Amino acid sequence: MDSNCVFLLSIWWGGVHQILLMLASHWIACLWLLTVELEPASASTWLDAFAKKIYDLDSSKELHHLVKYTAALYWACVTITSIGYGDIVPTNKQEMQVVVVATLVGSCLWAYFIGSVCSILSTLDIDKIEHQQRMDQLNEFMRKHDVSANPSNRRHLAQF
Repeated sequence: MDSNCVFLLSIWWGGVHQILLMLASHWIACLWLLTVELEPASASTWLDAFAKKIYDLDSSKELHHLVKYTAALYWACVTITSIGYGDIVPTNKQEMQVVVVATLVGSCLWAYFIGSVCSILSTLDIDKIEHQQRMDQLNEFMRKHDVSANPSNRRHLAQF
């Protein structure tokens, strides 16, 4: 496989990971908003605290849906990436349970994403990888045939 093909494949695979990360952020944000909807009207929620802190409103009912989703998506992104600013926090038991699940899922997803990016970056230099593979094969050959007894032979083979 030539280096251009590997490069394009790496870009495509990186794009797949970014889409996966965006979808996970969306679903976690929706789950975070669902906790508000499932609470009784009299219960205090993270969204009420957010509305009071940012907009100086007594209830989150007055917030536009886009503002609610944006706050939830923001929270999901900082939770997944483990930044966790702490400005949007759970205020009851059910929200704490959702935070635990979101943190566990998000941290695993983030670790997978970082690992994939590192893997993609490490495979971009085809010539270097081929050279390393040839050297590994040469070292295995020299070990198998006990070439290490004569250092001059070892240096001579390594030049190729």
